[in-house]
Amino acid sequence: MKNIERIAVILIILFFVSIVMNTMVKHMVYFLDKTFHLTKSQIGLLSIVMPILLHIINIVIAIWLFRTAKELKCNPWTWALFGFAFSISGAILFYVVRIYEEIKIRNNSDVLLTDKIE
Repeated sequence: MKNIERIAVILIILFFVSIVMNTMVKHMVYFLDKTFHLTKSQIGLLSIVMPILLHIINIVIAIWLFRTAKELKCNPWTWALFGFAFSISGAILFYVVRIYEEIKIRNNSDVLLTDKIE
């Protein structure tokens, strides 16, 4: 699979995960309304505060991924963009890719060791 195809598949997956997360937030507001019997002004306040908090979380995740990717010699701007656009999903993807790369490196080193032994 080419790199551009791999990125497209990742973006599609993260897009659908973000839709699910947005739906969960809407259901959370609905749950809070039914549980605590919120007034219309409180629901309006929640509908303003929740997106602001989600954007702050996205910014924090983007900064965190930028710093971590820079330390690990990855492309920090790409990972920061993933973190900002996809929040927790971007961070999970970052670590899945890191684990995959470490396993790939470990398997390559094992192959090299067995070649030297033979």
